[in-house]
Amino acid sequence: MIRNLLLGFALLISSFQLVAQRAVCPPDTILYTYEKATQIDTMTLIPNQTSSAFQYYECPQEISINGARFYGWKPDTAGGFTVDVTIELRKATLDSVPSNTLLASGTATLSIPDSLDGPLSQYAVNVTWTEVDVDDPYVIVVKTDATNQPFTVLHNHLDGINSDGDKEWLSGVKQGLSWIKSYDYTYNGELFNADFFFEPFITYNMNASFINDPECLFDELGETVEFFNDGAPIVDSRMYNKYAYYYLGDRQRWVFGDGVVADLSNPIHFYPTNGPYVATMTAKMLSWTNQFCQSSVTQIIKEKPDQDFSYTSDNLDVDFKNETFGLYSSIHYDFGDGNSSVSEDPNHKYFKPGTYWVCQTMQTSCGEIKKCKNIAVATNKALSCGKDSVRYTAARGTNTLVREIRSTNPGRLFGMGQIFDATQSMVVHGFTFYANHDGLFKDSYPVNCYIYDKGGNKLPDGEALAESRVYINKVNVDTFYNDSTRYTAIFDKPVDITNDYILTIELDTAFGLNNYVPIEIGVTDWIEHDGDGDLLAIGKITEDSTWVTSASVASFNCEGAACDMDVLIEPLVEFSVDANFEYDFFCLDLDNQPVEFYDLSSEILRSKTYNTIAFYTSFVQAYDWNFGDGTPTVNIINPSHTFEGPGPFDMTLTTTLAGWTLAECVSTQEHNIPVPPTGGFSYEQVTSAVTFKDSSVNADEHLWTFMDNTVSTLANPVHYFTEVGTFEVCQYVSNVCGSDTICDSITVNIVGIPEELATEFRIYPNPAKDIIYVEATFENMSNMQVELIDVSGRIAQRTIVRPDSPIQELHVKDLARGTYMMRVTADEHVGVKTIILSD
Repeated sequence: MIRNLLLGFALLISSFQLVAQRAVCPPDTILYTYEKATQIDTMTLIPNQTSSAFQYYECPQEISINGARFYGWKPDTAGGFTVDVTIELRKATLDSVPSNTLLASGTATLSIPDSLDGPLSQYAVNVTWTEVDVDDPYVIVVKTDATNQPFTVLHNHLDGINSDGDKEWLSGVKQGLSWIKSYDYTYNGELFNADFFFEPFITYNMNASFINDPECLFDELGETVEFFNDGAPIVDSRMYNKYAYYYLGDRQRWVFGDGVVADLSNPIHFYPTNGPYVATMTAKMLSWTNQFCQSSVTQIIKEKPDQDFSYTSDNLDVDFKNETFGLYSSIHYDFGDGNSSVSEDPNHKYFKPGTYWVCQTMQTSCGEIKKCKNIAVATNKALSCGKDSVRYTAARGTNTLVREIRSTNPGRLFGMGQIFDATQSMVVHGFTFYANHDGLFKDSYPVNCYIYDKGGNKLPDGEALAESRVYINKVNVDTFYNDSTRYTAIFDKPVDITNDYILTIELDTAFGLNNYVPIEIGVTDWIEHDGDGDLLAIGKITEDSTWVTSASVASFNCEGAACDMDVLIEPLVEFSVDANFEYDFFCLDLDNQPVEFYDLSSEILRSKTYNTIAFYTSFVQAYDWNFGDGTPTVNIINPSHTFEGPGPFDMTLTTTLAGWTLAECVSTQEHNIPVPPTGGFSYEQVTSAVTFKDSSVNADEHLWTFMDNTVSTLANPVHYFTEVGTFEVCQYVSNVCGSDTICDSITVNIVGIPEELATEFRIYPNPAKDIIYVEATFENMSNMQVELIDVSGRIAQRTIVRPDSPIQELHVKDLARGTYMMRVTADEHVGVKTIILSD
């Protein structure tokens, strides 16, 4: 639906016709020569020597002239008080003098003025004629017969280098039969660098229009268009437009349709994309009589469709989607692997990973258009941390420069590469790099991208392990390190790496080395020694496979020195991170500390190349040890620690790898640090019933002995002694680290009431305040005596509970508050219970 709406809008735009606003401008009197004047001077023409004076005017477009004005008088009474003069409109010759083509004329009579100090209007002479249409340069001529008396005309200032004519040489005179231009005419001893005040009366129309070259914008990366005002050129004439006379930009306003506005004559404009754009030109006139006139025109800058396509990939399966804005009649995809489609939104499955040059071709009203892209198709290895674009080389650079790979001198270099370390096993899927070229925007040039094992000489060892082909476009950029110049090369297979490797960018000999323009490859700043002296960049100096390190100044040099730089290559790698550690004891001896721990985590955690934590701070910050004893965590590789507390301790190592483009990859390893057990217990005794409470530490198993031939394996047993006496109770505790035994003596003076009788009576409340109630059922006993004994052994209260009075009250309101023992005698059984008296 959205695409249909967009196409409908494009159709509306394509049918949009040029719309112009015709303006009939008000009449004007051209005061150009007067506006130039700093002072007013006079010239007296003696007809038998100089019979005529003229002033030239350009004619940028068709205008109508119906008369003219000049300023003059008869200087004296010789020969009478008046003199007749003629004002002519003539077509100008190529030499800007009057031609033989008379277009119109009129006559006037000059007289002697009352005063020469009056306003300028006092000396104005107006002559009109039937309106004449003029579209070529013309002149206004003021003349008289050779037999007439002299007459005076006014002009602007004549004063050597300070003259008002500005060396335009627009005026002149007629002497005899010859017209003489002002640059050949000497008046009062100097060249006549001045203008006569001869002012035509004109009218004109403005019908603004313009043309643009080119008419159709093809380059999606932007294109420069020249605009020409061909409908109202009068707006740029300083003779007719005061805006132009004062060089004001208001005379032409261009609204280019892309947010840019310019006040220029015939501008050149760069469009950032290929349109469409609705451009408007407004032509403005400010006449010499201060009247405003304008005309506007709007038209479409015809565009090629905004061609584009997108894609999404799932391993080797790629869905393409046409994103073109504009009209087209057909569409065709070349998938770069020998297969194609004419579907608008095709699906394609590649047989192997790689970077494919996919081209979409369309037929449009602007002709055939094509857009090609490097499509990166990669598989997944499902390693724990995923893929990361390792931007290590850019991070340690201070500035981005370029080195060219080229097949011609000077500086012939057929390829460049960068060495990378492999601190552990990983998978390399490809790499990104930064490139541009010096050719035309329409051209693309292939480069081959390889991965090699690094040899002992820091150069490629053996055949390439995998390869990819990428096409380089030309773009306009302010800075070289950006998305527009970034290219992704995906290898034709994932490469399992366990040792250091080299990634290279090379010219393709199959393409033809003579067909290349220089290819710019992004590098860091060798002037600032961004390579840190590592010399990890390499260069290919012959067509075959001769590589040199950047230390080889004779072959691969940077302004006469070693290329202490990095090639801006960013490996696309996949790896796993595992946290692990060990220690050299099985059980922790708390009396023999501190103890040592040894890191066994993935080596990549310590790499500045792959872990930004190691790059920007220290790799120890990637390790977080929690000893499980409440002490602060530490960042160290192999810690030594003294544990606090009884243990055991759940000790955790958490490692973090912060990639360059992926989220943090966190791994955790936990070990339980066991310690030997420590026995301990307490007990509560009520007559012969003893409840034992375990207070041992780190015990996995318990064994209790009571010296009466009975045992218990419970942690908190309850034991009933059946005899009076002193008994040694022992607790045995054990775990994987050992055992511990602790014993205590318990004296039993009273054999308690059997459990079956204890359920037959109740004593409440406890604690008590005023009254203690004793209640019995007497199902298994005949009577019961209750005695309340204070801490000194004195019997404070006594009562007998019989079947005929099963509930007895002990009034304790007057007794001292505190702890008492209540002795219960039931038949042959005696038991003791603690009673608390409280307020």
